[in-house]
Amino acid sequence: AANKAARHEVKHASNRFLTIGKDLRTRASDGAEYAAERVRQNPTAAVGISLGAGLLLGLLLSRR
Repeated sequence: AANKAARHEVKHASNRFLTIGKDLRTRASDGAEYAAERVRQNPTAAVGISLGAGLLLGLLLSRR
């Protein structure tokens, strides 16, 4: 009985992980589409933000 219950729990957990994985892939895809659309709408701002983020990251890493 305990073995059967354990198998049921493992199967249930597996199904939940699959559902969560699908949800995360959907959210990531939606986020990427949104970001791509925003870059198309405002390419100059996107370049500026990228340069600023790169500069900030470079400064933080160079202080090691």
